[in-house]
Amino acid sequence: MAEVLHMKTRNLLLFAAVLFLLMALKYAFGQDEDAVGFSPVDYEDPAESIFGLMAAAPILGAVFGAMRILFQRSARPILQPIDLK
Repeated sequence: MAEVLHMKTRNLLLFAAVLFLLMALKYAFGQDEDAVGFSPVDYEDPAESIFGLMAAAPILGAVFGAMRILFQRSARPILQPIDLK
């Protein structure tokens, strides 16, 4: 049962990472919800995107770090301790 839970959490993390990557790529290339591609005529200040990325990076790092700590604490140990009785 624990191994099934471990696989589910691993698959869920993989799904979240791929979803985040795809959403970041979609945002980076400026796709609208109703259109494909981007219009080079529209000019957007790149500083807004850079500041947003700079603000989001530490927050996402803290969230992924906390998730990693929680998953490592709930994981079973790889090596069993030696019983010296």
